[in-house]
Amino acid sequence: MDAARWEQVQMIFHEAAGRPESERQTFVESACGPDGELAAEVLAMLQADSGPASLLDRGLPDVARCWIADFLT
Repeated sequence: MDAARWEQVQMIFHEAAGRPESERQTFVESACGPDGELAAEVLAMLQADSGPASLLDRGLPDVARCWIADFLT
């Protein structure tokens, strides 16, 4: 993916992420027009972004509590 394409993906992603979840797919499809590949990439990013927080996204105290709880059980 070249820099211009990545910039386009990011722009649409950020605009879609700021909308209510129920409107995102329609917005992305409209913003991408006939470029189904672009829409698929943005929708995949939105789905990944809406998933549960990864270990890296959580704060150290939360991670420590989880590790301690796992260790004690």
